[in-house]
Amino acid sequence: MIGTLLQDFEQAGLLKNRPAAEVLSLISAVNTLEEALYDVDYVQECVPEILEIKKSALEQIAELAPREAILASSTSSIASTDFTKEIVNRGRCLVSHPINPPHLHDLVELVPAPWTDKKVIKQARKLVEKTGMAVVELKEELHGFVVNRLQAAVLHEVFRLVAVSAVDIDNAMVQGLAPRWSFMGPFESIDLNAPDGIADYVTRYGAMYARLGGYQSQQQALDNGLLAQLEESLPRDTLDQRREWRDQRLVVHAVARNNADSNIGK
Repeated sequence: MIGTLLQDFEQAGLLKNRPAAEVLSLISAVNTLEEALYDVDYVQECVPEILEIKKSALEQIAELAPREAILASSTSSIASTDFTKEIVNRGRCLVSHPINPPHLHDLVELVPAPWTDKKVIKQARKLVEKTGMAVVELKEELHGFVVNRLQAAVLHEVFRLVAVSAVDIDNAMVQGLAPRWSFMGPFESIDLNAPDGIADYVTRYGAMYARLGGYQSQQQALDNGLLAQLEESLPRDTLDQRREWRDQRLVVHAVARNNADSNIGK
């Protein structure tokens, strides 16, 4: 299975000029947990999403792994507080949640328990980024983390739109939002959709979003520090250049999509 995937990646040019056979040679399998944990620096637990199974697995791992080894869980919904509070040297435990399927996504969410050592988060982030993955780092536990909460918001809304066909809702996402969201996030997207940026956007459309119901005031979010964050990472004097960049990326996305559609089945 891994060998086949690596061959596919090699053909697609995703192995950065390293032969699939060379990469495969770096992967080994063992028969016991003791062998797997011998002299390791980092452990990624991937057992089923069942609390008692995770708790039992982490307790065994903690007993067998080196005392300073980082113990990371792939859980996508269970707070590590629920299964690491009794772990030996629990300050080394955290959630390191990859996006499924992990071999095709370049993102990992790092979520600390209340007792996770800050040095552990820093070390885990450095290691994950060294593999070429992007990191979403939470400052504290948040149920569902970030990616699942964003997905949940969309899913809650699509199930409310009973007056629209499922096909049309999917098309609204695929043809409307997905092209730009595939390379820039929602904050940057709306920052570029009003002449003077996000503050202008909120002035124009904030009342409309408030009428949709159940959401925090967009203006209040800006006033509470969001605008300052965006001004630091997305300078106001670069809006026109970034809009040009966005449009260029959308062209590339459209070409790639058309090529993929025409080649499927050949």
